[in-house]
Amino acid sequence: MDIIRKRILYIDAYDSFANNIIALLKTSLDIDVEVISHDEYTSREDEFHQYLGYFDAVVAGPGPGDPNCAEDVGSIRYLWRLQGEDILPVLGICLGFQDMCQAFGAKVVRLDMPRHGVVSEVQPANMDIFQGFPKFTVTNYHSLHIKMDNPCSAADLDPWSIRQSCPQVRPLAWDFKDSRNGPVLLAARHTEKPFWGVQYHPESICTDDVGNRIISSWWKSAMQWLNQNPRRVNRKPVPRSWNQRKLDEYQHMSSRLAASHIDQLKAVEALKSTKTVQGQILQLPELTAIELYQALNLSDDEAIILRSGKQADGKLFNEELGRFSIVGIVDQDALHIQFSVHSQQVNIFSRKTRDVVRQAAHNVDVFAYLEEFMAHIHSNQGASESPFWGGLAGFISYEAGLRTINTHPDCTMESSTRGRFVRPDVNLVLVQRSVVIDHFTDTVYVQSIRPEDDEWIQHTIHQLRHHLDLASRTAIQMATRMPNTNSITNKPNHSSPLPQTITPDWISYTTKILACESAIRTGSSYELCLTSTTPIHTPSTHTTPLSSGLTLFKSLSHTNSAPFSAFLRIHTPNDAITIASSSPERFLSWSRPTTKPSTCQFRPIKGTVRKGPGISRADAETILNSSKERAENLMITDLIRHDLHGVAGPGNVRVSKLMQIEEYATVYQLVSVIEGALPQDSGQTGIDVLASSLPPGSMTGAPKRRSCEILSMLEDGPRGIYSGVLGYLDVGGGGDFSVVIRTACRWDGDSTEEGDVWTVGAGGAITVQSEAEDEYAEMLGKLNSTLGAFGLKAEKGDREDWTKEQREKYGRLVKMEREMNERFPGRRK
Repeated sequence: MDIIRKRILYIDAYDSFANNIIALLKTSLDIDVEVISHDEYTSREDEFHQYLGYFDAVVAGPGPGDPNCAEDVGSIRYLWRLQGEDILPVLGICLGFQDMCQAFGAKVVRLDMPRHGVVSEVQPANMDIFQGFPKFTVTNYHSLHIKMDNPCSAADLDPWSIRQSCPQVRPLAWDFKDSRNGPVLLAARHTEKPFWGVQYHPESICTDDVGNRIISSWWKSAMQWLNQNPRRVNRKPVPRSWNQRKLDEYQHMSSRLAASHIDQLKAVEALKSTKTVQGQILQLPELTAIELYQALNLSDDEAIILRSGKQADGKLFNEELGRFSIVGIVDQDALHIQFSVHSQQVNIFSRKTRDVVRQAAHNVDVFAYLEEFMAHIHSNQGASESPFWGGLAGFISYEAGLRTINTHPDCTMESSTRGRFVRPDVNLVLVQRSVVIDHFTDTVYVQSIRPEDDEWIQHTIHQLRHHLDLASRTAIQMATRMPNTNSITNKPNHSSPLPQTITPDWISYTTKILACESAIRTGSSYELCLTSTTPIHTPSTHTTPLSSGLTLFKSLSHTNSAPFSAFLRIHTPNDAITIASSSPERFLSWSRPTTKPSTCQFRPIKGTVRKGPGISRADAETILNSSKERAENLMITDLIRHDLHGVAGPGNVRVSKLMQIEEYATVYQLVSVIEGALPQDSGQTGIDVLASSLPPGSMTGAPKRRSCEILSMLEDGPRGIYSGVLGYLDVGGGGDFSVVIRTACRWDGDSTEEGDVWTVGAGGAITVQSEAEDEYAEMLGKLNSTLGAFGLKAEKGDREDWTKEQREKYGRLVKMEREMNERFPGRRK
């Protein structure tokens, strides 16, 4: 006899924690979960009620916004209108909880101090779904709360009593220890209908096991209600919703188009590869990526260097990072996969012909295309210790990531174009020859995926052995010594050959910080990663773009050594970009799916303390363990768990390191590590995880979609490569990408006779606990970690030099801050 499985409908309000809740439901309960967006049936209430006939219960999830706004809650509001046999058990979480309480007479108002990433203690009632529960700790993500005739403290008469203002809402749990907001209602239920809700997030990594148990307790009560109030449930397969059908159609069409265009490429000579990686292994002590690049005399006008290695004390950056460096050999035969958000078109470009080899159809999902491409060139035999055998290397812009979450910025990199080709948002080069250095074992892997390429392998080995003898090594080390960057200036000096830059305006940036805080207070976001872009004008030199960029990269590697440094120079049909990066942050890596499932790892950084005089590690630990810094990191950790759960599935995601301090050349940073295994029979790959996780949560805030929409209105133009990712897709099925921070970029097309224009991005996470002065200083600190390579330093500037207009702006800013402090007296406590 077949067992009838119960079904829960999860209504997603575009939150960035939904997949964590779904995973908790599936691992806690033996049920199936169907997911729809809250805007599926916003104008079709009757159809929504019919759709509910396929389910035993509903979970109305959290999300950005205010239940007073119909668009923010969508079809969730229809749940509370159910009557008679249509009624079914509902659990509202955060926004869903607030909407339930409001529907039955309670008021939803702003907190004096929003609670985002705040861990608090819950005092539950010893009744209903909290029967037998002790006090427990939970994570909160809310700017609004339910206003009742609150008891002043836990000692007051019966805090669990029903209030006259909302007689159908029974309190079930409170936080009595919030000194800034007073008692905060954290759970309630309808007095007659099977509607429950919790304000806190049971799925958060910092909600304890007792807080997680609310799911099982609610389900037990829901089943009891259903047994006493039988309702007819349609046990046929749940019909696909309109949004789901459109997504299925798009994915099917996009995958089919991608496959057909890969078929067209099979005849291209430069795409031919062998299924077995050819190569040899050498022992070359203390070899660096820059030395290797120069020893090979790679003079072509493109370069791929993914540099790591050892710090000045001879140690790796930490036990997990800094082990491998990769040098990709790129010649004029190399194919480039390029995609533009503006044209929504994939092009295959070769420098040898200076034209597009194949032009794909519009609206192809670039990640589906990449999966098909990598499947075509897949290799399954190579040195297992080498992380890269060959494959695609390059970058994916921030705007390309926005496209994956259906957020379309007003401007992208097409704002600077040359000819009929826009600058790509995805630019990846096929690397068929490579050399990998294992800095831990001093092993060097010389590799090729080209057919019958042993001659190149032997020639490369000869070059390395010939050029890296003691005399040559000394000469190379002398040539790679870093320039003196102690000469620092911030004010333009036209008689000086030094680069010139303009520090991001303090008033404008601070005004944006206040705008972020306002958005957070309305519930539109929990955290906003505000950024700025700084241009650097460098004087003309007689060197090539490749050599001048490499010189900058050497300087940057010296002034801001980091485990995910990279130097890229990649062409488009009529332009080229140079990228010099010293990123400390891994975005995502995944292992090859061999005998074990592919394992994915994220390492988000949130929380930064700049090194300097008087700042010890103990000082950094005190700062980074503050409520503000830990809340920033917790929010992004939960967001990334959501991204990974969406592909890896429930039970396959874990946090192996939570909010630990790591030390780098110029900063201390708060780091978490989130890992997950991809089920081997799922058909999912690391590219699926990559596509589902962009743009990097550490550069957006949470919830991701709404936060990106807000940031696109506040920031001045597209971020481009900054806040995107760079790295590689390996032919064996692995991959590794860093977040593009501490990075300088230059397009050849922006150069003039006077010199080049580089851009550097910097920013920081804004929360309700942010101080404008501190946030601006943090942004400058991150900016200076890159500007130091140019011999520059950004400073706030002297107010005595301000113009009349600047003084007026500052006066308005002070007034805004004063009004906000008066309105929210707990803001600066």
